[in-house]
Amino acid sequence: MVYWNGENEIKPDIEVYHMNGKLVKKLNSVREANIEELDAGFYIFKIFYNSRAEAIKVIKL
Repeated sequence: MVYWNGENEIKPDIEVYHMNGKLVKKLNSVREANIEELDAGFYIFKIFYNSRAEAIKVIKL
């Protein structure tokens, strides 16, 4: 499980990409992302909120 730890009132949209660039999951207005069904590997999480976007790298073991 990956949790949004930003501003309390905000529930961002999240896109999860495999390192090969393929979109593997898209979530709208959430504070957490369940990644249990994803294979082990490297992922990029794009987080969209307040007209901003951030990207973070996540390693699933």
